[in-house]
Amino acid sequence: MRFSSVLESSGGSKAGFVVPDAVVTVGDTYDVEVELDTAPREVEMPDDLGAALDAAPAAKEFWQTLSHSRQQWHVLQVTGAKKPETRAKRVAASVAMLAEGRAR
Repeated sequence: MRFSSVLESSGGSKAGFVVPDAVVTVGDTYDVEVELDTAPREVEMPDDLGAALDAAPAAKEFWQTLSHSRQQWHVLQVTGAKKPETRAKRVAASVAMLAEGRAR
């Protein structure tokens, strides 16, 4: 089975990750290969959000400092809207938030 996950420190010298949809038995031993994923994390920017960020330099500058997951949060807010009016409001809200230096 091959999957991607994030290896997270739980303090000290311990770390762990979640095995999605896997059937494992507590107490059993498993061999695991860990491979570093060095591919850049890039968010697929919706045209309307991209245009709004281009029109707001402070928001765009702050956007560029955000982690992949924070950028993805804004994109999902926009793309998750069902109505065009809602989408436009969410674009405006994200840009305003980013212009104020707030990630969320």
